[in-house]
Amino acid sequence: MNTYRLALLLLMLLFPASHTFAQKLSHDELIEILGIQSWRVAMPKDESMEWSIEVVDYSPLKYVNPNTARLNPKKKALIVLRESGKNSYAFTLKQSGMGQGELEINICSEREKRENDCDDSFEIEWFEVPKPFDDGTKFVIAEIKQMVRQVPRKRIILEPVRYRLADNMKENRRLQ
Repeated sequence: MNTYRLALLLLMLLFPASHTFAQKLSHDELIEILGIQSWRVAMPKDESMEWSIEVVDYSPLKYVNPNTARLNPKKKALIVLRESGKNSYAFTLKQSGMGQGELEINICSEREKRENDCDDSFEIEWFEVPKPFDDGTKFVIAEIKQMVRQVPRKRIILEPVRYRLADNMKENRRLQ
C-alpha cells in the first residue's frame, strides 16, 4: 500500500511539471511569433555618423562589397525591426546610443491612391545578410513587393547619416 501511495505521489509531482516544459517557447519561435527581424552591421569609422533606416522607392541596384575603408567591422550596430501594425514596423537602432521609432510602409503613391490605381497589399522579402550597394556604405535589408503583381515597389535600406547637431553645423560651414 505504501508503494502504491509513493508511486501515485511521484506521478502527481511529475505530471504537472511536464506541462510546464511543453509550454516553453524556443528563441526562434518567439522571434517568429513577434515578427522580429535583426541584423548586425559594421559602424561607420567616422564617429559623427550613425545608421538611419529608410523606406525608399525600388530602383535597379548593383550590389558591391562593404566599404572597409569607411566602415569599422570590429564595431557593430544592432538593427531590429518588429511588426507593430498593419503597415508599420517599430525599429530599434543600437549603435553609439539607443534609437527607436516607427517605420511606415506605403507602397502606393498619393496619386495612385486618389485614382484608386494601386493595390496596397504587400509582402516583404527580408535579407538574412544586408546587401551593400552604392559606395559600399549603404545596405539593403529588405525588398517590398506588391502582393498581387509581385512587382518590387520599395526597399528598406540602412544609410549612414550625421545626427549630431554640432557635426551638421560644422559640415554646413565647411560646404559654404
